[in-house]
Amino acid sequence: MFLPNIYLVLFALLAVGQIALAVYLWKTERDFLRRNETLWHRTVHKTREDEAKITSGYEDQLHQVDTRMEKDLAGVIAAAQQEYGKFLSGLQKNSAAVVDDAMTGFTKRLEEKMTAVEDQILKLAQEETIRVKLEAQAYRQKMLALTDQDVVEVLDRVIKTLIGKQLSSQDQTQLISQALDDAKKDKFI
Repeated sequence: MFLPNIYLVLFALLAVGQIALAVYLWKTERDFLRRNETLWHRTVHKTREDEAKITSGYEDQLHQVDTRMEKDLAGVIAAAQQEYGKFLSGLQKNSAAVVDDAMTGFTKRLEEKMTAVEDQILKLAQEETIRVKLEAQAYRQKMLALTDQDVVEVLDRVIKTLIGKQLSSQDQTQLISQALDDAKKDKFI
C-alpha cells in the first residue's frame, strides 16, 4: 500500500511541476511577444516615415521640374516677344514681301522653340518618373528584406526562449511540422 501512494504523490508532483512549467513558459512567451510587438510597431513606423520622405522628395523634384519648365517657357516667350519686336521694326521699313517672309520665319522659329521646349519638358518628366519608380522599388525591396530578417530573428528568439537552444532552419521546420501534426492528432486544429 505504501508503494502505490508514493507513485501517486510522485505523479501529483510531476503534474504540478508540468503545470508550473507551462505557466512559466506561457508568461515568458507572452512577455517576449509583447516586447517584440513593440519592436514591430517601431519598424512599421520607421517604414512609414521613410515612405513619407520619398514621397516628399518626389514632390520637391516635381516642383523643381515645374519651376524649370516655367523658366524655359518664360525664356521662349521673351524670345518670341523679342522676335515680334524685330518683326514690327522690319515691317515699318520693308515692303509687303518682306513682311510675309518675316512672318513665316518668325512663326517657324517660334514653332521650333516651342517644340524644343516641349520635348525637353517631356524628357525631364519621363526621367524623373523613371528615377522615382526605381527608388520606390528599391525601397520596397529593402523594407521587405528587413521585414523578413525581423521575422526570422523573432522566430529564432521565440524558439531559443521556449526550447533553450538555437535550432537550424531545418530543425525549426521539422519542429513546427511535428507540432502541427500533434495538434491535428489531439484535434486542436
